[in-house]
Amino acid sequence: MGPDKPRMAVPSMRRGKKGMRRMSKKNKDGRIFQKIDPWIADDEDIAAAGPLADCVHTRALLCIRRNLSDGKIPKRCFGEISYGFNVATVQKILKSFLSSGLWIEHDSYWEIRNWAVKYNMSEHDMKERSEELSKSGSLGMHNRWHSQAHPNPDCQHCIKKKWVK
Repeated sequence: MGPDKPRMAVPSMRRGKKGMRRMSKKNKDGRIFQKIDPWIADDEDIAAAGPLADCVHTRALLCIRRNLSDGKIPKRCFGEISYGFNVATVQKILKSFLSSGLWIEHDSYWEIRNWAVKYNMSEHDMKERSEELSKSGSLGMHNRWHSQAHPNPDCQHCIKKKWVK
């Protein structure tokens, strides 16, 4: 991909320990990633909605991840979901999603039926996990670089152990 080609908004995966796939909330340059089932186009409800339905559904998933909205797609995001497509076609796809029960309509948003069933963490869980990882990272850095002989006056762990006066 050269400098003249724009980057596509494509969901990506990164490898974690032992080759396990893990989701990264944000990349270094601020891009957000979302897990996407490789068989999404084979889902009966999505396939029944037409050939562009998997793209519309994927854009909706990315919208949810960007907004950290726990499976809810704000109706104000319709333009983002339908960008580049015929609006009537996307409305037809949405009606199909709603009639099949894949999406549930509310006053100001649509909800994806099985968002939090197995694979997606809620906003609360993501924040909690982030705090937990931050705390463990801070302790790991302390254990690696600080000792009683070389305390850091700004380190909360050194202060807690009363290594700093």
